[in-house]
Parts: sequence; C-alpha cells; structure tokens
Amino acid sequence: MDFNELLAHVLLGNPVQAWLYAALTLVLTAFALRLLLRYLAARLSALAERTDTRVDDAAARMLRDVRWWVLATVGVYAAVRFVEIPERPAGWIDAAAVIAVL
Repeated sequence: MDFNELLAHVLLGNPVQAWLYAALTLVLTAFALRLLLRYLAARLSALAERTDTRVDDAAARMLRDVRWWVLATVGVYAAVRFVEIPERPAGWIDAAAVIAVL
C-alpha cells in the first residue's frame, strides 16, 4: 500500500486525508488563537497601564485566562468542516462552539 492509497483509504466514512486535514486544522486553529489572545492581552495590558480605569485591566486578564478547552472547542468547530459527519453531531458541535465562545 503506497502513501496515496493510504490517504484515499476510507475511515468512518471519510478518507484518511480528510481526517488529517481536520486534525491539522484543529491544532493550528487552537495554536493561532492562543497566539492571537496572548498578543491582544499584551497590547491591552500596555494600554491598561496608561489608564486609570479597571475595565481594560479586566479585559486583558480575561484574554489571558481563556482556557485550553475553549480553544480546543473552536478548533473542533473548524476541523469538522473537513469531514462529513451526521447532522445531529454537527449541530452539537456548532452549539458547543457558540457556548464556549460566550
């Protein structure tokens, strides 16, 4: 079995290549979001040092304290776009992503 045959092999109704794209999307999305949140938190913290209000301090802290499972949920939401899954679990994933972001 060569590499192309392996990528074309169907696993749980999707080719292995689609599962690899989904896994890569999950990891890259979560990583990119973590980097973006750290950058935004650092910028907001710098702004907060120059102001007397507590709102920007709280917003910076909130961005820094985003949990890993929120990022993973958003990553799964992005990843399932590469695989065909039944409608019912897809709806659950959509709802979980919305709840996690809120």
